Amino acid sequence: LGIGLEEFVIISVGELNQNKNHKIIIEALAEMRNPRIKYFICGQGELYNDLKNLIQRKVLENQVYLLGFREDIKELLYAADVFALPSKREGLGLAAIEAMAAGLPLIASNIHGIKDYLSDTRGGFSCSPSSVKDFLCAINGFFSDDLYRCEAGEHNQRKSINFDKGCTEKRMKKIYQMISDL
Repeated sequence: LGIGLEEFVIISVGELNQNKNHKIIIEALAEMRNPRIKYFICGQGELYNDLKNLIQRKVLENQVYLLGFREDIKELLYAADVFALPSKREGLGLAAIEAMAAGLPLIASNIHGIKDYLSDTRGGFSCSPSSVKDFLCAINGFFSDDLYRCEAGEHNQRKSINFDKGCTEKRMKKIYQMISDL
C-alpha cells in the first residue's frame, strides 16, 4: 500500500453502507487537512460510488482509500496505527475486537454493543456517531500522543482475550449449567 513510516494509518473494516458511517471519518479528515493521516476502508457495498465522490469533492484522493473486499485483514491491521468503527448501530462489532487483538487502539461510536468493550478511555475514544468534531478530536488525540496510542493498544490486546472463543465457550457452559440446574 506504500505506507511510509511517517504516515499515520486509520483502518476500518465493514460494509460500505449508511450504518457503518465511514463518511464521518472522511469529513473529519477533510477538516483536519493533515496529509500524513491515511484512512483505509476495507469492504464493499452500495455506497462505494457515494464515498468515492465524497473523497474527490474533499480532495482526499491521496489520503482515503477504498480497498474493497480483502483477505489480508490481519496484515492490514498490523500496518495500521488505529482502528475506527464509526457505526450508527452495531451488535458487537467483531472487526473491532479483532483489531483489539492485533493491539490497535479504537476510535468508535458510543453506541450499544461497542460500549461492551470500549467502556472507558483506556482503550480509545468513544464518539457520538453524528459528531465530526468528536471523531476529529479522537484522531488528533491519537495522532499527537504516541504513548497513549501504545498504551491503549496494549490495553485492548489484553481486553480482547475476554472475547476469545475459549472464554466465550466457558461462559456459555456455565450459563447452560445454571439453567439446567433450575
